[in-house]
Amino acid sequence: AAATVVVSIEPRSGASLAARFRRTARKTHAKLMTLFKQLGVAHGFETSFSRGLSLMGSAAEFVARYRRQIDAPLPMLASACPGWVCYAEKKEAGILPYISSTKSPQQIMGTIVKYRLAKRLGISPVSIYHATVMPCYDKKLEASRDDFYNDIYSTRDVDCVLTSGEVLDIVNQRGIDFAALPESPIEPLLTNVSDTGELFGATGGSGGYAEYIFRRAAKELFDVEVGAVEFKPKERRGSTRSDPDLRVASLEVDGKTVLSFAIMNGFKNISNLVRTLKTTCPYQFVEVMACAAGCLNGGGQIRPQSGEAPREQLARVEAVYRSIQAASPEDNAAAQELYREWFDGCFSPDSRTNLHTQYHAREHLITTLTVASDW
Repeated sequence: AAATVVVSIEPRSGASLAARFRRTARKTHAKLMTLFKQLGVAHGFETSFSRGLSLMGSAAEFVARYRRQIDAPLPMLASACPGWVCYAEKKEAGILPYISSTKSPQQIMGTIVKYRLAKRLGISPVSIYHATVMPCYDKKLEASRDDFYNDIYSTRDVDCVLTSGEVLDIVNQRGIDFAALPESPIEPLLTNVSDTGELFGATGGSGGYAEYIFRRAAKELFDVEVGAVEFKPKERRGSTRSDPDLRVASLEVDGKTVLSFAIMNGFKNISNLVRTLKTTCPYQFVEVMACAAGCLNGGGQIRPQSGEAPREQLARVEAVYRSIQAASPEDNAAAQELYREWFDGCFSPDSRTNLHTQYHAREHLITTLTVASDW
């Protein structure tokens, strides 16, 4: 029997495509659903849903590390960027214990699709072909990790990864008039969509990990309610100029700094981070992304058109992405229910399989997935 094809779209890829086609995030997602269904896709979702689960799991892991309830050190480093994780595994194996064990949104969605959705549909996990659309080529590398292959069912959690640019290639190579595509209904099962039909999700150009974990930690550890968290650019060492790819935020209680978080983008900042980990790191949590400006500027995103400056194009992508309705994972009843029932919290036996992963010192590159546009 033919496989049931499922596509999960990362919201920053959706923003890149929306910026190119001059459409809103919701209209672009609805048109992409039509496009993919014309190509044989049965179900289409958006990974803001699984990102909410990743955020909740990451926050619970941070609090447990802070309270020394688990054998894992601080600072905790975000794990959603596969380029950063691959670098650490190949070059800096000594810092692997600092990296959060919580799976990325792509891989959590893969687990949900292959096992939760398959059960709901009454089919075997191997009968589902799961493709994702991502802003990053390294997501292909992540999907091909042995940790995300099920030997019992002989299937990967994610079978195919397309970048935003590769989706545009499909549209162009097939001569598809994207503007003329009708809008398909948005499937609410594994997509964050409001009662009014609008997409929603956590804020943050690279997933919102630092902001969300900061608020959760402030409340759970110090009983401090924090609203919007402002991460301010830090001055470059030996310069009066600030670095937009190095931003910091702190929380003071009774005149004492109790939380210090950072967002670091780009390998220059990553190199500096690695050095501080070998001496004294001033932060308890660092959101780490390999690309300058984070995932919105990922290597798999659509490149500027002729005559368009990269900064102009990135600004349009950011504008689309930030227009998506902001909401906390706690406000998503479906995500909360799944987190309780299927993951059973953060450190249950089920969550260690479904929500967490592990890292390995490596000598060579692992083989990436072979991806064909014509599927």
